[in-house]
Amino acid sequence: MRIERQWGWYETLLEEPKLVIRRICLNPESCTPLKYETHVTKYWTLIEGSGSVCLGKPDKSTWRTAAGSTWKVHDKMMHQLATEKEALLIIEVICGNIAENNTVVLEV
Repeated sequence: MRIERQWGWYETLLEEPKLVIRRICLNPESCTPLKYETHVTKYWTLIEGSGSVCLGKPDKSTWRTAAGSTWKVHDKMMHQLATEKEALLIIEVICGNIAENNTVVLEV
C-alpha cells in the first residue's frame, strides 16, 4: 500500500518484527523531515535520481548523492533526504526494534 506524504510517498515491500523494507520516492524540489529514530539502523540505496543526504548535524554533514549510492543511518543519528529538479527513488532497509513511537521529528 502506497502512503502519500507532503514530500512524496513510500510503500512497504516487506514487514517483519525486526526488519522493514520500503520503496521511497521524493518528489522534485522536496525533502523529508529532519528526524532520528531510536533502536533502529537504516540502510539507504539510491535507485534513481540525485539530491542530498544529511546525516548528523545539518550544517556540517550534507553530501550530494546519486543513483548507486548507499548510506547507513545509525541509531539516534539525525537524517534527512532532499531533491532538486528530479525525483529520488530509494530502497530503505530498517533493522532493529521497529515501533512507531521511536521516531523524533526535529524539523518538518
